Amino acid sequence: MVIIDDHRVFTELFAEALQGAGWLVPATAFNLADGMAAVERFHPDLVVLDRNLPDGDGLTVLEHIRQVTPETRVLMLTASTDRDVLREALAAGCHGYVTKSRGISEVLAAVDAMNRGNTPISTDLGPSVGPGAYEPAPSFTARETDVLELVCAGMTNREVAERLYLSVNTVRNHVAHILDKLGARSKLEAMAIVGRSGLVGTRPERR
Repeated sequence: MVIIDDHRVFTELFAEALQGAGWLVPATAFNLADGMAAVERFHPDLVVLDRNLPDGDGLTVLEHIRQVTPETRVLMLTASTDRDVLREALAAGCHGYVTKSRGISEVLAAVDAMNRGNTPISTDLGPSVGPGAYEPAPSFTARETDVLELVCAGMTNREVAERLYLSVNTVRNHVAHILDKLGARSKLEAMAIVGRSGLVGTRPERR
């Protein structure tokens, strides 16, 4: 794991906490340039990335990671609780999003959630509450999985309805249930969450 954050005290304490939890942290970086160099050198499984760096936007590092080592998962840190900033980060390709106000314990919980394949969202922004803030990925019915796969392929509700021989209203209802389960406010946000977390793929048995 590589940590890229310009707050040195936080970074050092967090690195110690991660190492105490069994993580290997071969490098920490305090700016964009050193962060990208660390990613190129170590190809880490996971990067904890500050959104605001002294020499640039953390999204620049995220784009670099996706080009150099696309298998690396990225947890974005930020001081912002603006959901528009969250959506921008998810759309850019981050796999989790935590606000710094939650402290090291919640960032550790987010890292653990990402390691299990989930997409953690800070409790400042998501519906989860308390120490077990990051719950397992939501489960979908077989039909919801059908709809979600087609939505993620870029189909409109009408196109999904035609493909699955359903009414448009039925598709709308399925989409509403899917958004609710994901904690998303739009299909775009749902697609970003699914794309980062791999939620689509495990299909329940049809009964």
